[in-house]
Amino acid sequence: MRDEMAPTSARRVTLAYLCGLTFVLYLDRMCMGKASPFLQDALRLTDGQMGYVHAAFTLAYGVFELPAGYLGDRYGSRRVLIRIVLWWSAFTALTGAATGFWALTAIRLLFGAGEAGALPNASRVVDRWFPPAERGRVRGLVHMPALLGGVIAPVGTAYLIESVGWRWVFPIYGTLGVVWVVGFARWFRESPAGHPAVNAAELARIGPPPPSAHAEGLPLRAILRNRNVWLLGTVLSAGSGTVYLLFSWYPTYLEKARGVPNVTSGWLCGGVMLGGAAGCLVGGWLADRARPRLPVRWANSLVGAAGFALAAVAMTAGALTESVEGKTLLFAAGCFGIHVHAGPWWGANSLIGGRHSGATFAVINTCGVFSGAVAQVGFGQLPREHWDDAFLVGAGLLAVGSACWSQVDPRRAVATGPSGRTPPTPV
Repeated sequence: MRDEMAPTSARRVTLAYLCGLTFVLYLDRMCMGKASPFLQDALRLTDGQMGYVHAAFTLAYGVFELPAGYLGDRYGSRRVLIRIVLWWSAFTALTGAATGFWALTAIRLLFGAGEAGALPNASRVVDRWFPPAERGRVRGLVHMPALLGGVIAPVGTAYLIESVGWRWVFPIYGTLGVVWVVGFARWFRESPAGHPAVNAAELARIGPPPPSAHAEGLPLRAILRNRNVWLLGTVLSAGSGTVYLLFSWYPTYLEKARGVPNVTSGWLCGGVMLGGAAGCLVGGWLADRARPRLPVRWANSLVGAAGFALAAVAMTAGALTESVEGKTLLFAAGCFGIHVHAGPWWGANSLIGGRHSGATFAVINTCGVFSGAVAQVGFGQLPREHWDDAFLVGAGLLAVGSACWSQVDPRRAVATGPSGRTPPTPV
């Protein structure tokens, strides 16, 4: 470890890798939505079957989220993230080889199992590599590239389909994760104290590491008994039920229900996701600004509740708007509002989960994943003339999510002390 007076900046390199992780995560996830109309035509799939294909990824992602988050808490994020990215990259590439409904469903199921745990383990890395005063902003920065991946995916996929066909899109995207793994494996260490590029000054700035959970079992009962877990689970269910409609079905809606051309559809869908990227950045900044000015009880919940309230209004207006351009602009505002809550949500999860933040994150995130799966299947079962009604339902869910956000109290933590009681959190 170097002993220079000025602090080194190794944590910023780690931040860059986390941003690369979420960028590739969403690029590989979101390219499917844009390619879906072409898969449907080539494999002769109905809207209903395509809904089950989308849900296969989502359900597997939810089922394996908790085990992958727990493995990170127990064994460390480095080895878990390497496994996760290699697995999902392989099944991203294999999506282009699908020959029918069952093959495509199986591939997407395994793809979802591979992606599970990426975000909980990224959250663990933030807790160990960054001081508390920076974590809200850092979490917003980590999540923002995910949405930028979502911006690029529909546009890039549209052009790739035009040039090489939909089947080659997936192997091209699959190689990016392998490149990330090579760099991450060489750079990352579980603790900044063990990294040769971190000097004493940077280590002092980061602060002491959070308590380790490696020797403890999974406190599932304590997690499930915590009121905040269910409130944040409902919040994420409301947000995911709406966001997954935009991720998976908005390209198909534009092309099949509104007759928008492939490339134009890609740009419109990218615009919706750009709103989400901006929301992540703004939400993280607001969370950091609110933390020293407001009690712990309100610092995260007010920002999250306001974001969801804005999203509910924008999604309602978008569902009732006839113009494709106007609808897209309003849905982008809705996506902005939903993702404003990302930084506060990660911050609240860290306070509530304590040393078990990875497992707590996974339990809460699983609630959102299952909601997203139901939304994807349900949308596919609707006649196309009623697809706008589904967006109105999403707006109603967001209003419920805003109300739940206002009730979240991070002072009531999950992580238990030696006595089995919840440790106190400062007011």
